[in-house]
Amino acid sequence: MDAQDQTRCDALFHALGTKLLGIAPDAIIHDALAEPQAAVDEDIVMAQQALGESAPLKLVRLWRNRPCLVLPRRHAHSPAIGEASALAGMPVVFRKSGGRCVAHGPHIANLTLILTGDHTAPRAPYRPLLDLLGSLFASMGFVGEMRSVSGAHCDGRHNFAVDGKKLAGTAALVMRRGERQAVLAHASISLHFIASDLTAIMQVERALGFEADYSAQSHVGLTELLGNAALSEIGTDRETCLA
Repeated sequence: MDAQDQTRCDALFHALGTKLLGIAPDAIIHDALAEPQAAVDEDIVMAQQALGESAPLKLVRLWRNRPCLVLPRRHAHSPAIGEASALAGMPVVFRKSGGRCVAHGPHIANLTLILTGDHTAPRAPYRPLLDLLGSLFASMGFVGEMRSVSGAHCDGRHNFAVDGKKLAGTAALVMRRGERQAVLAHASISLHFIASDLTAIMQVERALGFEADYSAQSHVGLTELLGNAALSEIGTDRETCLA
């Protein structure tokens, strides 16, 4: 990703943060590119803390990570992980939710929604997240739909797609402590699609024994959807609520 694309991604991330705070004023914005595993684990830390509170909670976090590939934790002890990381040229870290391999980096915005008590919808854990994504993108001038996208990596019926292309993938996890439960739903939003991500993802998944054949034509990023004209109107005010 060149300097111009990096600048666009930075502007888009801050624009998303501003839009999100208009929808969820208490949202946490983490723009520091932290240590990859710690950045992923922060979602679990927040959900565990929420489980310890008696009042129903709705927590929203927008964040970015350093370049890495993220896999479900069931693969953590695979002897192929070292080979896969070397092939991809970036570290591999692990998450508690399911699915397949995804990429993180400054070109990916991660949106996490944690719900407890009366806010939870355990039979439809993706719905509140997809509603939040829909509101967020509608505030930027476009709409999408929940659907599977043929040829997309980590495909699932809860993708957020625009014009038949995957813009964001989602994952969800239900955590329980006694009588309390928390729903943790997460979306990875492509600020700028990078085809080399697919190459790295396919290398890792093939090293793990999966059949992996994905198409760049099945994906889209916000830079492509908004275009240069819209990007220039985002503005240069970079102040945001950091936590």
